[in-house]
Amino acid sequence: MILVKTEAEALDLRARIQKRESFEELARKYSIDSSASAGGFLGVLNLTDLRKEFQNGLSGLHPGEIGPIVKVSEGYALLQLLTETESRWQTQNDAALRALEQGQFREAEVSLLAAIREAEHFGSLDARLASSLNNLAEVYHAQKNYAAAEPLHKRALAIREKVLGPEHLDVSVSLNNLAGLYQDQKNYSAAEPLYKRALAVKEKTLGPDNPDVGASLINLAALYRDQGNTEAAEPLYKRALAIAEKAFGPEDPNVVASLINLAGLYHDEEKYSAAEPLYKRALAIQENVTNLVSLAELYQDQENYAAAEPLYKRALAIDEKTFGPDHPNVGMSLFNLALLEENLENYAAAELLLRRALVIYEKTFGPENPTVKATRDELTGVLRKMGR
Repeated sequence: MILVKTEAEALDLRARIQKRESFEELARKYSIDSSASAGGFLGVLNLTDLRKEFQNGLSGLHPGEIGPIVKVSEGYALLQLLTETESRWQTQNDAALRALEQGQFREAEVSLLAAIREAEHFGSLDARLASSLNNLAEVYHAQKNYAAAEPLHKRALAIREKVLGPEHLDVSVSLNNLAGLYQDQKNYSAAEPLYKRALAVKEKTLGPDNPDVGASLINLAALYRDQGNTEAAEPLYKRALAIAEKAFGPEDPNVVASLINLAGLYHDEEKYSAAEPLYKRALAIQENVTNLVSLAELYQDQENYAAAEPLYKRALAIDEKTFGPDHPNVGMSLFNLALLEENLENYAAAELLLRRALVIYEKTFGPENPTVKATRDELTGVLRKMGR
């Protein structure tokens, strides 16, 4: 189901679905029902258990079809009757997304491989197949398995370009994801034209002041920042900040990412006096791990360890509460705090933090992952300093 407030919205979405846009992606983006996060999937239900309006809307539908717009007290609903194959695909895809949110990459991979097998039945140019391919590529990307991720991203992009056209927003998503993969491999020459194309699609489709355009500006600026091209990055970050402030207001959480990015650029250039107020403004708007760590790193780089330590400890506490003790995000917070303790020559404390981070990373990524190796190397260095 997709539930929206107005009939005009429902008519527009129905037309887009008939043009082969993904029901699931549109549900995630536009539906106001609690099922939106699951792509509108309601599960396997008996017709007689549904409310009367939905029974009427589904009457006479065959699997795979979309019913007429249904007026309900909450707004207007679009209902789609799934085939058994579609239901299995949706179940596997949703299980994978839940696993991915929890950092359970192996479970997500298994579910997505099953989802892809189901989606292959829909045809080689189906939007659902592209969605699962993209999600599996993101799983591999998160694990730094770039060789496995690249062909999946390319295949998802090719499907979306063919089915939706080269200037569709879903195409911009695939362009952005593939560019991000190249960026992480430092293949900047391959990433730049993809980021630029994704930005152009969004500007043409959404207009120059849309927040999604701001997100693409940030991506392109981050690429230039990685290359050390601060002159190219700064105006993009400033434009993204202006878009966010105009769209949401200066104290809105949506402004935070732009503040952090611009502050980070000044941080890179050792313009600490320009960076600090931006970091503090971001933290005042929204206290989260990213904002705490960003300001802590600024203080650490100025060797103001006394100011940095409570920020790192607060970040670790938030991660543990949010994700549980064994999540890779907790591992990162442990690693950051360990580096600070090492700078303070508190080697015993650093050792304990690094050992715990190492256990988390080995469990999550396997023993040969680059993150595991980096943590092991850092621990080795600490032990040497302790004469062990």
